[in-house]
Amino acid sequence: MSTLAGRGRMGRAAAACLVAAACAAGTTACSSPEQGNPAEQPTRVADLRPDLSSDEVTDRDLAMAEQLGAPDDIISSLKEGTWPSSISRKNVRYAEAAEDYLRLRYGTSFAAYDCLISTWIIQDYNIINLRATEGEHEGESCRVEIWDADDPRWRDDWLQILRGPDWEKRVAEAARPILDELPAGTWTSYTWLDPTLTTPDAKDMDGLYGGIVLEISKDAGMSEAELQELHDRIVSAERATGLRVNITTELLNVSTSGQVLTHDFVIENSDSLVKIGDTDTVDKEGA
Repeated sequence: MSTLAGRGRMGRAAAACLVAAACAAGTTACSSPEQGNPAEQPTRVADLRPDLSSDEVTDRDLAMAEQLGAPDDIISSLKEGTWPSSISRKNVRYAEAAEDYLRLRYGTSFAAYDCLISTWIIQDYNIINLRATEGEHEGESCRVEIWDADDPRWRDDWLQILRGPDWEKRVAEAARPILDELPAGTWTSYTWLDPTLTTPDAKDMDGLYGGIVLEISKDAGMSEAELQELHDRIVSAERATGLRVNITTELLNVSTSGQVLTHDFVIENSDSLVKIGDTDTVDKEGA
């Protein structure tokens, strides 16, 4: 990987971005003045690609190089209208494209602060790190990955930041009425969200994947058959959400001696855990 200013400069950029109320891919590009005629700009993520053909140094190129923390010699060369190397041009143009990609996908603006371009002979993905510049999540980082500038494939982790909390809340709420039927203090649960980056095909919470883990102690007085029935009911409840959820139900064959079951207690006695069920609502790779 190659980076314009080196990884030690990653913290130089100022931050971050407006959170879109809707997560659908944008249909209208918000072109910045440096990009030229807005009518010439891509209006779909599928059409967006880094400009690696032009040798012209634009005002945006110079501003991006400074934003990425490029060394003085690179800045001086750009001010003279010359790219010092193909790698420096790639760093700048990939960073610009990543900002445009996020603006198109989420309808808001980001500022790139680091760009790692693959120099491997075999095609590998390129990484651009950005921060939001306004809005609810101002200052939070987003990672963008792109393969193949000529026929680009994009993915990023911003959807998890935007919709992850609501996803976990909905998953927990779907299971709660069933779990509340158990004796108080005999169960605990937690949700988790897969950090895998999403592609533009993922429009909202249905594009995320994660799970809920249910831990039930022997103090609940349920047989494994009864626990399996409970597991199946929760799977049905989670399927009704339309989300991609993994449901794991575990029995802890240890009594808490009248204490409320906690996840820490489960960890301390993990050797006594018995898995009752492990089910996905839909295939992980797609709905």
